[in-house]
Amino acid sequence: MKRFLSLLILPLLLASCTEMVDPMTDVVGPANVVYATVEGFDMPATKVYADEDLKVLWNADDRISIFDKTTYNYQYKFLGKDGDTAGEFEKQPVSGFITGGNIDHKYAVYPYVKGNKMNNKEEITVTLPAEQSYKEHSFGIGDNTMVSVSDDDFLSFKNVGGYLSLRLYGGVSVSKITLKGNNGEAIAGKAVITIAAGEAPVLKMDESATTEISLVCNPAVMLGATADQYTDFWFVIPPVTFANGFQITVVDDQNKTFTKQTSKAFVVKRNQLDWMNALQVVTE
Repeated sequence: MKRFLSLLILPLLLASCTEMVDPMTDVVGPANVVYATVEGFDMPATKVYADEDLKVLWNADDRISIFDKTTYNYQYKFLGKDGDTAGEFEKQPVSGFITGGNIDHKYAVYPYVKGNKMNNKEEITVTLPAEQSYKEHSFGIGDNTMVSVSDDDFLSFKNVGGYLSLRLYGGVSVSKITLKGNNGEAIAGKAVITIAAGEAPVLKMDESATTEISLVCNPAVMLGATADQYTDFWFVIPPVTFANGFQITVVDDQNKTFTKQTSKAFVVKRNQLDWMNALQVVTE
């Protein structure tokens, strides 16, 4: 998904030939109509975002996980095309089976990953990507983890992480940017999420989580020459306080690097977009 404002997912088209039998219960899996909305993001009142025409855009082949009152990981596929603002999702014949049993609510996770798990305590285990991909004025496909809980067929997705935009210039071609906290904060890898109806998700990083995120540009992205021609690079980061600030390392297409760090504490808040002032990149 490229953007995250409001969205209505139209009814699912569920063909009987794709019905999935749950090995735990030996009954046919969910075949009901599901509606969903996607949460908009917050921005500090003192800042103005330059792009006022942001639209919600699905990508062809987007997938979501649905745990329909069971720990079985059902996969649903978007049937529309790139750039659609709404569309239909269809249950797929291949999903990720996770041992367990019945649960009290219906949960959903974007994006679908076979390893998405739900336990009997209704805790969701996901893997936050350590490698994200560049998209112009946005986050990469599948990089923005979202979850939902419901007792009916309406799913209201909530964003799990926050967003940081780096604004860079300098006339070089960027192939990768790495971000990490100066105090070894965990920001990628395995995480456990809980969510209650009407509330924001709560995320806890696992002890196996890693401490840096790489944003990969393929192909490399040419930066503008001056500060008013900056290029923005979006990171999706779990809610965290970088107690001693953070560091970025920019790698150009000639494998030369540029490193910049701040020592001030920086807080990444769930569902909020922040950014750095335009920064000149001079590789060594």
